[in-house]
Amino acid sequence: MKSLLPFILIFPAIVFADVPEEQRSEVDHLFAFVKSTQCKIKRNFSYHSGKEAADHMKKKYDYFRDEIKNTEDFIRLSATKSLLTGRSYKVKCADADWLETNRWLTTELKVFRAAKAAKENASKAVPKSSS
Repeated sequence: MKSLLPFILIFPAIVFADVPEEQRSEVDHLFAFVKSTQCKIKRNFSYHSGKEAADHMKKKYDYFRDEIKNTEDFIRLSATKSLLTGRSYKVKCADADWLETNRWLTTELKVFRAAKAAKENASKAVPKSSS
């Protein structure tokens, strides 16, 4: 281990790769979104609650952390399909048709980014008071 220490100190980003800090809120939002959903999530041949699905995504996220460079990678690697069977994960909300989780989460990511951009634009548009 002593021989690896200089390498770890010089290249910590390689050892601890993850989404960039500015995208961390997106990943956190998607975890919360899945965890709180009332929709059914289908993985392979079984159905899961949002909490169960979020727990599974977290395990895959931890496994693929070194390969995840952005939020889209997070969705693709952690929440899209089974590593064992290659089957896409699906979600069913209320009376809607089954939808692939990739599409479901990508749509939610777009909504989240739009809301974040609107909030940032609104804060920039507020005139500063002069004293």
